[in-house]
Amino acid sequence: AVFVAKFDYNPESDSPNDNPTAELCLKRGEYVYVYGDQNEDGFVEGETESGRKGLVPSNFIDRVPVDSPSPVSDDELTVKRVYSPAYQLNSVELETVEEEDEDRSETSPQKDTLSPTPQDPKLDSMVSAPSELKVEREFARSLLVKWTPPTSVPAKAIRGYHVYVDGELKAKTAGNVKHRALVEGLDFLSGKMKLTVRTVTDEGESNDSEFLLIGKAPIPPPADVNVGVSGDGQCALDVVWKRASQSSCPESKLTGYKVYIDDVTASHVNDPTTTSVSIDQFTISTLYTTANPHRLRVTTTSVDGESRPSAPVAFSDDMLRAEAAPSESAAKGEVP
Repeated sequence: AVFVAKFDYNPESDSPNDNPTAELCLKRGEYVYVYGDQNEDGFVEGETESGRKGLVPSNFIDRVPVDSPSPVSDDELTVKRVYSPAYQLNSVELETVEEEDEDRSETSPQKDTLSPTPQDPKLDSMVSAPSELKVEREFARSLLVKWTPPTSVPAKAIRGYHVYVDGELKAKTAGNVKHRALVEGLDFLSGKMKLTVRTVTDEGESNDSEFLLIGKAPIPPPADVNVGVSGDGQCALDVVWKRASQSSCPESKLTGYKVYIDDVTASHVNDPTTTSVSIDQFTISTLYTTANPHRLRVTTTSVDGESRPSAPVAFSDDMLRAEAAPSESAAKGEVP
């Protein structure tokens, strides 16, 4: 669920806890995506639009009324006076947040000139679709979308709205008073996706007259990952790869690579031009992984996030114990 901060919150000065380092610093009006229920101390696990994660005091946030039984207005986001047993709060009124991300230049409504989504037999071309689609807030794997209802369809005839992403139904609202929806389970780094909203009536659904392009170009993973061992006695695991393709992700956005052994981070390379790294046997032993053979994968990191992992490469504990030269110990294998 999406919440909005009612007050500024600085854990260092406002937290009632002895160790506030796990808590998020918030600004009034900042949106927070909340996971699960609050703990016994009244805190919830939250994530900001910028990707920061941590604990948030539940009495400092209000739920954004996505599923409210009445139309959403600025008045509904007016903050009421709230008191906390741990500290005094002052009543403030939430200002309208008009911040827009420059990276979302493509998330303005467009006429549907892409290849049409396969139309369901129940779609009625006579039913008008919503207009002025807009991404209100975007989080790591979800977003809040809003729209303007069609004026040519009587309000009483509208049974609700359906939100689709690449033709897959992702969210529903009931009635004609809910003009926003929280769309979850999105992978923004998998590539561009087409979001549409359809009007639902007894006659069927409207067509997709407008759409939003959401998501970002996929980050390419490294290619041709190989492993080998080097050193005498205390061996090191040598990992090499080919640089990620620049076709879909400009080099200026790449920040480096991450090496995972059995899904645990073993090394983080902060140089996108580097194509190899050595991981000593002691570091591998501290990962506390019991798999044998082990599975190693490498990902590309960028300012937009992390790529999917490369094809897995297998290596065994016997390789690490062997005293062999790189030419004798080079190995490559894929895990089914």
